[in-house]
Amino acid sequence: MIFTSKNIIKAAKQVGFDNVDIENLLTQLKSNSQLKEYPDDERTMSYIYQAVCLEFKTEIKIIKGKSRFKPLPLARCITGALIYELTDLSTTETGAEIKRDHSTILHYCQNVENTDYFRKPYQEMKQKVINQLTN
Repeated sequence: MIFTSKNIIKAAKQVGFDNVDIENLLTQLKSNSQLKEYPDDERTMSYIYQAVCLEFKTEIKIIKGKSRFKPLPLARCITGALIYELTDLSTTETGAEIKRDHSTILHYCQNVENTDYFRKPYQEMKQKVINQLTN
């Protein structure tokens, strides 16, 4: 598992940490270089779009479009969930980036966690993007 600020905050809240404890934990992890900070959000999104477009043989404007042609909902779901997870963008900002509502981004995140059809391609794509970001 990759530890980003967002992942740590989510896990800490599930355990019952309060905001002060979470901030202290993040500060300590960053100072010990145990928390991987990815390059800026623009670069991360660029890698996500590149990987998804290559995998699904499509273009960014089509992913952001309205078409529901068979592979596009899967590509859109993976793109939205990856942008939300690997950047510091909120669901609203992620939705605006791919021209969807924030609730759609939440739905995408639920799909990649709970549905086998989405989970495996999502995990594979996530690993590709993370490998690009860390190299």
